[in-house]
Amino acid sequence: MVGKIRFHLTCALMVLFVGWVHCAVSAAEPDPKRGVYVIWLGNGADYDPNVFYGQPYIRGGQIVLQWADVHPGPAQYDFSEIDARLADLARRNLYTTIQINGNDKPDWLFEVVPYVKEKLSVQVGDKQGTLMYWHPAHRDAYLGMLKAFAEHMAKSPHKDTLLGIRMNFNAHGTEHHTVPPEYAGPEAWILPQGMDRSTLVRWTPAVGEAYLKAVTDTYVALFRDSGIRVFVRNSISEEQEATYRPLFE
Repeated sequence: MVGKIRFHLTCALMVLFVGWVHCAVSAAEPDPKRGVYVIWLGNGADYDPNVFYGQPYIRGGQIVLQWADVHPGPAQYDFSEIDARLADLARRNLYTTIQINGNDKPDWLFEVVPYVKEKLSVQVGDKQGTLMYWHPAHRDAYLGMLKAFAEHMAKSPHKDTLLGIRMNFNAHGTEHHTVPPEYAGPEAWILPQGMDRSTLVRWTPAVGEAYLKAVTDTYVALFRDSGIRVFVRNSISEEQEATYRPLFE
């Protein structure tokens, strides 16, 4: 008799639990894009989506390109590789994030932006060295590329495949932006032909913060208008976070 009582009690608890789960699911439908995502598949010859995308438990992936890949010349943009990967993921009924990293920057920037031959971050991949990211020519080139990218994505036939855009600062490499004291002053930098050194601005934390804010403002404004989610870097300052907090999901 004791065994039967315990059995019936267990069954009752299971029914109550299932009923509660049903009510919770009914109240808020789960996001159809939830699940396991594959990241860091590689690029070029290393990129083989069939290795993981064919697995039944995978819900989506990641598209990663370098700034140099999509910005071959001043005011010239090429997002065809992003389009191709988006189309492939859409065909597989998968979703994706997109990020454009700054480890490899367009070569032509070294003709218009001051630089040093040293790599000021482990994330810098350019063989020429490190660009002065806070220089207006660098900032405007990056923000201009983002504008072209946002306009391109807004018209993409596979926009629904996109989970969101991952924000990158692309100062030193992708994430870093501090400058060692010996490189803070204009005298340490190699200038493009015809540039006046007196026009250069010394790096300070405030100068770096102004660049980060300009990038963050641009991402939020451009992609928000396109209805595309932005994954904001958690390294933004508390002041910037407070500004955007009402927009966080």
